[in-house]
Amino acid sequence: MGGPHVRSGASDHELDACETAAASCSRVEAFVLDALRARGAEGFTGDEIAAHFEEADIAGVWPSTATKRLYDLAKTGQVVLTGGSRTTRRNCSAAIYVAREFAPEEVIP
Repeated sequence: MGGPHVRSGASDHELDACETAAASCSRVEAFVLDALRARGAEGFTGDEIAAHFEEADIAGVWPSTATKRLYDLAKTGQVVLTGGSRTTRRNCSAAIYVAREFAPEEVIP
């Protein structure tokens, strides 16, 4: 119980808080991965996934949290950068992410 990021001697309250946070992260990661899979090869930029969650208005999911989970999923390899980019709402270039099963072969590590 608690995982590797919980200090030794943590109270039951601290352990419960860590478990709640971990469950919340897993829930948001699942939402992000589902959204990416539904989007297919088109994928999302970080800005687009944030906008998607703003529009969806999913209870308890902040758009910035969805963006963070997108980056976390990329670290685990479940989400892959395509090598392409699109313009954000602020007119900046942003990398495109797709669920691994939609990634072009040449970009899969």
